[in-house]
Amino acid sequence: MAIDTTKAIISAGVGIIDEVLERNDATEGRTESFRTATDIGRLVLAGIGYAAQLWMPRYAGVGEALALSATPLLVKSIAKPVMASVGARGASRTFVPRMTVPGRSTKPEFSDVKLV
Repeated sequence: MAIDTTKAIISAGVGIIDEVLERNDATEGRTESFRTATDIGRLVLAGIGYAAQLWMPRYAGVGEALALSATPLLVKSIAKPVMASVGARGASRTFVPRMTVPGRSTKPEFSDVKLV
């Protein structure tokens, strides 16, 4: 997809709309997933973009820009409740293997000693 002025304006507009909806939800105190204006707005914008590509060939370029701009935001809306239900904290988890020495206890050496 070549970048032109129309597509850049549409992408900027989607970002502005999303920011306004996020601030509105923050002031209203709405936090429940897919009940906020932000999540619904993202779903509507992506849906309009894909519908324009499918059923309105004359506006396929506009629909493509709209869908490409709104889809990552929609994925963000979907990932938020999924990550919360799984218990993730936002960053990917990394596995750090612990080094163990065969025949050696994992219990600290002086754990039985009391200082008082």
